[in-house]
Amino acid sequence: MRWPGIWLLNRSSVAISAALKYEWTGEKGQRQAWHIHRKDRAPLFMLALASFAPAGAHPSETGFVLLTTDSRGGMVDVHDRSPLVLEAADAATWLDPDLSPEQAAELARALALGPDCFAWEPATLAPVPASTRAAPEPQPVPAPQLSLPL
Repeated sequence: MRWPGIWLLNRSSVAISAALKYEWTGEKGQRQAWHIHRKDRAPLFMLALASFAPAGAHPSETGFVLLTTDSRGGMVDVHDRSPLVLEAADAATWLDPDLSPEQAAELARALALGPDCFAWEPATLAPVPASTRAAPEPQPVPAPQLSLPL
C-alpha cells in the first residue's frame, strides 16, 4: 500500500460509494470491459483523500487521490491495482475527523476487503448514437455455457 505522502498528514477523508466499477483490459481497439462488484451486491465504499486549498495555491497542494493496493490475486488478471474498499461501518470510521493519520492507515491496512469479496464478469458497452451525448450504459455479458463430453 502506497500512501500519498503529505496528504495523509493533512487529510480530508473521502469514501466514494458505488454499486460497481469497471476496468478495461486488452490493446487499443480490442479492449474488454469488466464489470466488478461485491459478491453480496453490497455497495463499494472506496477510500480516497482530498486536499483543497484556496485559489492561487500551488497545484501540488491540491487534488484528489483514490487509494489503491496490489490486487493480491483474483483481480490481478483484470488490473494490477484495486481500490481500497471497506464495509459501510468501517467507511464511517474512516470519515471520522478525529481519526489520526496513524489510525487511518491502520484501518485501511487491516479492514480493506480482499479479492474473495468481489466478482468480475466480462461486460459489453452498447454503441452510443452520434446524435446523443449520453454515456453508454455498460451491461454484463452472460457467462458462456460450457458442456463437457461424458
